[in-house]
Amino acid sequence: MSSAASLGAVLVPALGSAVLAGTLGITGAAFAAALLSALLVYVLAQRAGRLLDSWLVLTGVAVGYLCAAATTFVQLQLNPTELQGMMFWLMGSVAGASWADLGVPALIVVCCLAWLSLQARALNALLAGEEAAIAVGVPVAVLRIGLLVAGSLLTATVVSVVGGIGFIGLMIPHMARFVVGADHRRVLPVSLLAGALFLVLVDLAARIADRPNELPVGIFTTGLGVPFFLWLLRRRSSGGTDAA
Repeated sequence: MSSAASLGAVLVPALGSAVLAGTLGITGAAFAAALLSALLVYVLAQRAGRLLDSWLVLTGVAVGYLCAAATTFVQLQLNPTELQGMMFWLMGSVAGASWADLGVPALIVVCCLAWLSLQARALNALLAGEEAAIAVGVPVAVLRIGLLVAGSLLTATVVSVVGGIGFIGLMIPHMARFVVGADHRRVLPVSLLAGALFLVLVDLAARIADRPNELPVGIFTTGLGVPFFLWLLRRRSSGGTDAA
């Protein structure tokens, strides 16, 4: 969804106000692209009406690479000045964000967090498996669609403001589970606060690592996220708790 949201946001300045800027805007274009990619992955990951986790991962990776390739193609159509700024933005940076940009994202984050908090018990039931969740009355299909919409909205909104900052959504929730357990009533608020704190610290590192230059935040999050992801895979393959 992050790759798709980046593609949607990049298309706005690339195609010009006559096409997208006057209709969707950057946030709207990013949201539309993220939602379409999420729905595409959701459809492709189903077999005989069941959503398979392995297919969900594989189709998500494939669609992500497709969006990344399309983003690269769009970049080739830009002039050097626009391309330099676009590359810095795609790697992720909060340098260009201002207080005036935070009103809508803050509202969306609060609304999505409130909705997710109401689904905490259903998410806890889903941890026991789809069949177990259905048995206790959880509308799994509706819940999955709602999660896709909420995830797309959150991703698109943040990407449209600060660009694609990867791996925070992978690392922080797992770390939160290690600290507070698997109960989503604790995982959700802890992940929100810990993710915000982590981003502030990484942004500080990006500002002072190569002074007076400022590095993209995505360089640091990727450098930390890839080893963490490999550790998760190793932990799962060695018989540890399934962190997925």
